[in-house]
Amino acid sequence: ILPTMLSAVELVKYAFPKATFTLPAIPELHHQIAAICDGSPVKIVKGADKLKDTLLNCDAVIATSGTVTLEAALHGAPGVACYKAGWFNATCGRMIVDMQKVVLPNAILGREVYPFLFQERLTAKGLSVAVKDIINDPLAKFSAQETAQQLRAKLVGEAGQFDKLVIDALATW
Repeated sequence: ILPTMLSAVELVKYAFPKATFTLPAIPELHHQIAAICDGSPVKIVKGADKLKDTLLNCDAVIATSGTVTLEAALHGAPGVACYKAGWFNATCGRMIVDMQKVVLPNAILGREVYPFLFQERLTAKGLSVAVKDIINDPLAKFSAQETAQQLRAKLVGEAGQFDKLVIDALATW
């Protein structure tokens, strides 16, 4: 889905010409990702420590669904989650999973933290609109930081209870 994300970045760049775009990549994939992003306005940064810096200093994220959405939310980064699967997997997934629950912060807090663009909703235009809405919202960063505090409070609990708290949070939503 990186090509769709890059097309969305181009649309956001058109609306916000001074915007900068950063993609943290693990060293093992840096070369491959850099090749896909060649010619785009996206700067690829290498190293696990770069993700934290990027999340703490960004105005918006585009994240594939998964643990990165939880990490982004815990760092107070406003954003949008997205994913695209093959037709068969998407069809089966929709039959057995509530699509809002695949975005971990949404499932844990029982509300939409990140809008989720899945399958046919995942378009460059849809992503760019979601990102532009975040950038244009003067309270987006503040709300994301409040959400981060709520997530930490819900997940911390007593020492050694993190796994149980996550399972309980997901089971109740």
